[in-house]
Amino acid sequence: MNYSEMTSINELIAPIQGQQYEYSYWDNKGKYQKTIDYLWIHYVPEQGEASSEVGEAVRAINRLMYDFYNNGFCNAVNEEREDCPSCYGSGYEGDEDDCSYCGGDCDVVTDYNLDSYYDKMARAIGKYLGDSTYYHAFRELAYRVGHYDADFDSEYIKFMDVTADAISEKWLSTRFAYA
Repeated sequence: MNYSEMTSINELIAPIQGQQYEYSYWDNKGKYQKTIDYLWIHYVPEQGEASSEVGEAVRAINRLMYDFYNNGFCNAVNEEREDCPSCYGSGYEGDEDDCSYCGGDCDVVTDYNLDSYYDKMARAIGKYLGDSTYYHAFRELAYRVGHYDADFDSEYIKFMDVTADAISEKWLSTRFAYA
């Protein structure tokens, strides 16, 4: 992933950038908290995948939020590794010294991306919303976390909440479109 191409998160939070965003689903005070709670109860099974797109999107955002807030998104980030280009995977320089490039680990991280489980979750959200920007934003977040460029400030919290808002808004708009 090219770091200079990453703009998805900023795109999604642009409408509320610079504003005090007082809602947080993590504190059970989301903008559409009652809707998310309703969707969770009625569309998300106790275990396994949901049978509807909205149920799967709600399950996915909850799982992604959980890992973000509880584990710093570390379970969602997958490292791509290859043999160290300096020691060619031996771990040593010369006869006995650990390689100064890889520290004797034999391989180095070449990129970060979403773990396949979390990638599937992010895809479910993008699919339900009909907008791949959400999927790309989760990939961007994984990349930033992997490169220690995510300080878990309000930008990322807003992104999680704006995503939950979008899921709720879509469901509400389709539910009441025919009323």
